[in-house]
Amino acid sequence: MADVDVVVVGAGFAGLGMAIALQQAGRSYVVLERAGDLGGVWRDNRYPGVTADSPAHLYSYSFEPNPLWSRAHAPGDEIQDYLAYCAEHYGVLPQLRFNTTVQAARFTGEGWECSIVTDEGEIEQLTGQHLVLAVGTYGDPRLPHLPGLESFEGAVMHTSSWDPAVPIVGEHIAVIGTGCAASQLIPQLVGDAAEVTVFQQHASWVLPHLDPGYADGLANAYEHRPWLMKAHRLKLRATAEASGVGYTTRPSLLRAQEKLAATYLARSVTDPALRATLTPTDRLGESTVVHSNDYLPALAAANVSVVSSSIESVTGTAVLTSDGQQHPCDVIVLATGFETYGALRLIDVRAAGGAGLAERFAGPVSSYFGVALPDLPNLFLLGGPNTQVPWTSVIPVYEAQIDLVTRVLTEAHRRHVNTVQVRPQVVPALRTELDRRLERSAFGPDAVNRVWPSSVAEYERRVRKANLVDFQFS
Repeated sequence: MADVDVVVVGAGFAGLGMAIALQQAGRSYVVLERAGDLGGVWRDNRYPGVTADSPAHLYSYSFEPNPLWSRAHAPGDEIQDYLAYCAEHYGVLPQLRFNTTVQAARFTGEGWECSIVTDEGEIEQLTGQHLVLAVGTYGDPRLPHLPGLESFEGAVMHTSSWDPAVPIVGEHIAVIGTGCAASQLIPQLVGDAAEVTVFQQHASWVLPHLDPGYADGLANAYEHRPWLMKAHRLKLRATAEASGVGYTTRPSLLRAQEKLAATYLARSVTDPALRATLTPTDRLGESTVVHSNDYLPALAAANVSVVSSSIESVTGTAVLTSDGQQHPCDVIVLATGFETYGALRLIDVRAAGGAGLAERFAGPVSSYFGVALPDLPNLFLLGGPNTQVPWTSVIPVYEAQIDLVTRVLTEAHRRHVNTVQVRPQVVPALRTELDRRLERSAFGPDAVNRVWPSSVAEYERRVRKANLVDFQFS
């Protein structure tokens, strides 16, 4: 007999949202979190300047709007506080187990037997009739292979493991990477560090950022007139969905944004050589798009150098590049992003005789809207393959997925059955549709398992209205 109805793995936005839904449905569940606190990426990413890419009033649960955001794009600590509040307010904290890593899960025929390891090194077995993996798309840092890095005498840290005790003031800082984290961090370093050397693999598209602070009067208005806040959320959503058309179905619309980015670059960086280095060589949408008002000016600062030559190795005191130059530094910051579905691949999840998740993610993944995989009964994913929407907030996607999982679990309970799985014959057509749509989108090859190539509204409609005949109950 299972210990609980549902085992949820991960306590970020998706996992907590699932826990709240299970709590409200009266199901028995447990949430297993490998770290010592909830929050996911907002627990881990504490570097100076960390901020949400999506507007705060859209990057929050629809059922728990927050009138007290300080800015249009909330700082990371505010998001972490918001998630902690939601967990306490909805009564899910008692069901959270921290410092508990799920190493493997096996389907026994009636449920999932999970092998878990505590922070004390104790190995336990926990059984749930259903398993929900909500470990996030970008949970594990991407660590570059740099020969000699282990010999570096100073501090080395990824942006997701920022150590505030590491001295920055008056130091020479090397930042490897030029994506979203780097664009937020570097402007914070420029005023304190003696020198910042930025190692760029490829130039990012940079667009101006609309991020006004919110006055107390506006927060008061939202708190006492919730309809105003709801209207603002709807406006933000409509604006984001309109911008998504260029990414998903009509890439030609992005040419106007490319011109805006070029104009913004020319206005922010007057040095022709640096401007050439910072000019992207791909089309907008094929790689990370950065929204920032202070990143380009920071790169043009007198104490900042941008190096586009590839890194050859690291010595005890410097980074060596392919042009033969040595770049002395005291601290190395890896702003190198995250492995897509890295945390998901680390869990050895299998049914009898079937492929594990790592094998399935080796190529294009066939799934049911990123929520269910064929031949893995009683297993659900939140933030699974092809569910990321880089032009807007992913929270509405999570909520649609949680709604589908809740409906399937309710139907299984109503039928008094032990297993439920997506019908294998349903999935191939969805994969074919994704591939066709991705081909005409603006996204690059790395989007094959990552991006939903249409509007969030369409995803919500199809997932929330999914016909349960697509699932086999037995």
